[in-house]
Amino acid sequence: MRLQLQKVVYNASEVYLVIEVKNNSGIDFEIDYLNIYRTNGNKKRKASFQRLQ
Repeated sequence: MRLQLQKVVYNASEVYLVIEVKNNSGIDFEIDYLNIYRTNGNKKRKASFQRLQ
């Protein structure tokens, strides 16, 4: 299964993510919901990371 971000679209104060899902496994999957997080921080200093949904 592959999940790929195609593009990010901005409309006023809203952000839309265009995502492509490919399933080559032969097993049918039904996507109910998808949680997406944005992580802010410095890779050198792990104490300052923030994860936003």
